[in-house]
Amino acid sequence: MTSIALAEELLLLAYDDQTGKATGSRIGLDLGMSAAVLVDLALAGRIAYVDGYLTVIDSSPIGDPIADAVLAKAATDDPHTPAQWLQRLRHRLRTRVLEDLVARGVIRDVDETQLEYIHVHRYPVADPAYETEIRKRLADALTSDAIPTERTAALATLLI
Repeated sequence: MTSIALAEELLLLAYDDQTGKATGSRIGLDLGMSAAVLVDLALAGRIAYVDGYLTVIDSSPIGDPIADAVLAKAATDDPHTPAQWLQRLRHRLRTRVLEDLVARGVIRDVDETQLEYIHVHRYPVADPAYETEIRKRLADALTSDAIPTERTAALATLLI
């Protein structure tokens, strides 16, 4: 199975598979997904925390469109604190991740009209294999003596 970005993993875990709705705080999810993008870049060795700021140390793309766009922007922008980056990234991030997952067939976009003119979108799972693999990795990390990968440990930290 193709690996997916941490922000996508976090989103899949935060949405109910059947109803297709977020199960927790929307702002919490948005900030968590922003942090996940930064963690992906840090794990790939592209950014580092230096003197209170996130600094680009390698501007080569990692292959994820969202993370690569953030990296390109960070490489040409003044350094910002992690908190500043979280606020900057959270706007429309969930929408972009949802659109990407729909385009790849991981979730479906169900557009419903309520009260004759209000459109409500739900995103039920279309391919449960991704979330099954994510949950298995997390369960193994919590129940076995094996040391989890940095990626799995990062996801577990984001979920707390």
